Amino acid sequence: MTKKPLLSINNDAKTIKGLGKGWRTAILYMRPTLKTCPYSTEGCRKGCLWTAGRGRMSSVQAARHRRTSEYFKNPGNFRTRLIMEILQHSKYCFKKDLNCCVRLNGTSDLDWPTVISYFTDYAYVTPPYQPVRFYDYTKNFWKVVFNRQSRYYLVYSRHEHTKTWQLWLLKLLRKNSAVVFKGPMPKTYKGIRVVNGDESDLRFLDPKGVIVGLKAKGAAKKDTTGFVVHV
Repeated sequence: MTKKPLLSINNDAKTIKGLGKGWRTAILYMRPTLKTCPYSTEGCRKGCLWTAGRGRMSSVQAARHRRTSEYFKNPGNFRTRLIMEILQHSKYCFKKDLNCCVRLNGTSDLDWPTVISYFTDYAYVTPPYQPVRFYDYTKNFWKVVFNRQSRYYLVYSRHEHTKTWQLWLLKLLRKNSAVVFKGPMPKTYKGIRVVNGDESDLRFLDPKGVIVGLKAKGAAKKDTTGFVVHV
């Protein structure tokens, strides 16, 4: 029996906007738990978007449960399948003359060193493959600070325990932080320029050293933990 795919391709409004910019996006959506999101906070968990949009559909939730179960049952086999799907995605992008990007933590915050290093070591920059650009959000501050993989772009996801000095350190390092706002999108936050992160999901195209502003959606609109910044 053919196994169902792990990656979702351009299946939401933000990634479709990216397609208009010439980027085809593949995202891995899993079930967010304390195992798949080890750096999560109370505010993050309460406002989680894993059931937002198409995520409200029972079939979509079942698929995310299935992937998560498969990952923990046989992580080695899961990574092999994932690499093969990324290669297929890359070949399709080459054929259609599209840029290729992959986000492995659509609704999780796992480390993917084996998968990422496989593509950063070998790159697949020659036909019939299109170079793969990886990107993710993470709540692991130091992971962003010490990230040296040029093909893996990381954005720090601010939460209710984030300190101002952390945002400014990332700005000085020319790295970005994502902040969830309720109300009109501000032009600055803590003195740092804000860009609209809802215009597309292509975070690696954002200016460097800025705040990526995201509008509160779903349960996050009712946040009282400080995870969402009220404007």
